[in-house]
Amino acid sequence: MSRKAAYWRDRNEPCAAIGTEKLEWGQRRESDMKIRTTGGNRPLSAFLMDVDNTLIDIKRRDHQSFCDTAAEMGFPTLEFEEFAEMRALGALSREIGAVLLSRGGDPERLNDFLQARHSRLDRPELFQLDTLFPGAAQVLHRISEIGIPIVAVTLRHEVKLLKMELTRLGIRDSFSGILTAGDIREQANRPYEPEYDSLCYYKGLVLEEATKRFGLVLGETAFVSDTEFDIEAGIKLGLITVAVESGYGKNDRLRSMADLCLPSVAALSDMLDVFPGISDSSFFRNL
Repeated sequence: MSRKAAYWRDRNEPCAAIGTEKLEWGQRRESDMKIRTTGGNRPLSAFLMDVDNTLIDIKRRDHQSFCDTAAEMGFPTLEFEEFAEMRALGALSREIGAVLLSRGGDPERLNDFLQARHSRLDRPELFQLDTLFPGAAQVLHRISEIGIPIVAVTLRHEVKLLKMELTRLGIRDSFSGILTAGDIREQANRPYEPEYDSLCYYKGLVLEEATKRFGLVLGETAFVSDTEFDIEAGIKLGLITVAVESGYGKNDRLRSMADLCLPSVAALSDMLDVFPGISDSSFFRNL
């Protein structure tokens, strides 16, 4: 039996899905060759690409940041398998922290733990644990080769560290632009917290800033990510949403939210033919 490669959903909204039934790997329908938007059939002109657990596998770094912080504060740690399973089920950092403290810590110190863990996550020595997902570099190359600009959009705060990592992993030149949470800090009217609503709010600001800064057309721009809060932010903005299950979002809700759901970003290469004609965006790379 071939594995499921794509799940389609018809939301009857701007940037609605291409179809309704599940498709087998490589299957195509003539009706799938165009994406319906309220403005009619329009070409795909750009990709907004999440980074962590979409292109780069950060699960080991994420887990290590919890373990190091827990050890430093005298709390028990989690085995990687249990940690990864919790993340796959949609557990946010606060929920994982609460589990740790329930096993031998002071629940009153949860906020302190989360702040320390968040700071530790971006320590340069932990970035060596990150790896590219198989096929990620190839799909970025193919997208660039056929003329679609790609903008990296992430809730990381330090753009310098991100650029260093993208260079180390050999994909820095694939991006026409990079937007981080640090770029929209002054626009935010609420503090950044590891909570669903906060993450959705901040990612929405990053996405909106990216569309404005690079002159992207919402109904012609696809946003690729692995989390529910990211996909929700993309839907609210009116982007075409593509979910990948390589990260922490392997659940039915993620599949039902996005216009298109794929097992990994590598599968996007085989699905590019689904999108309508590509606009000439060569000017974009000079911005």
